[in-house]
Amino acid sequence: MFDRLVEDNKVPLSVTFVGILCACSHSGLVDKGLEYFRSMSGDYDIIPTLIHHNCMIDLMGRAGQLDRALAFMAETPHFPTMEMWLAVLGACRKWGNVELGRQAFKHALLVDETEGAAYICMSNIYADAGMLDDARKVEALRIQKQAWKEKQTDLWLNLNEYTHAIPDLN
Repeated sequence: MFDRLVEDNKVPLSVTFVGILCACSHSGLVDKGLEYFRSMSGDYDIIPTLIHHNCMIDLMGRAGQLDRALAFMAETPHFPTMEMWLAVLGACRKWGNVELGRQAFKHALLVDETEGAAYICMSNIYADAGMLDDARKVEALRIQKQAWKEKQTDLWLNLNEYTHAIPDLN
């Protein structure tokens, strides 16, 4: 689709690349996604935004390339956001990486200790690993901190074992 757009001499926009990177993420096309990401600035003079960086971290994490996702996150010009840490937590759950999940959870709480999604992700990581006592402790901490997932978003979607927040843009 993108190739046809270029063949028709259409200039892709920033939002075009968001869609492309998300498609690569859901298809496991890490190298192709990285190629598109680099072409944004190299070929189209589009400076990647925070959303593009989030897509890349999600892309690498979904593909099981957690170290690469963290390295990419460290190189991003943006301070690590909750969305970045949630992408890492989602990948940790998918790939069963409890230790990295713990680290990502700690970083997520430094960003916002009232973000319920971080607690839910970590609790699910523990539960999936059979660590039910730890899962209950995280859930108790979430309640203590009054970290409700509805607080900062209007809508949550569950797609392919991942929870996606649709932010309030008003």
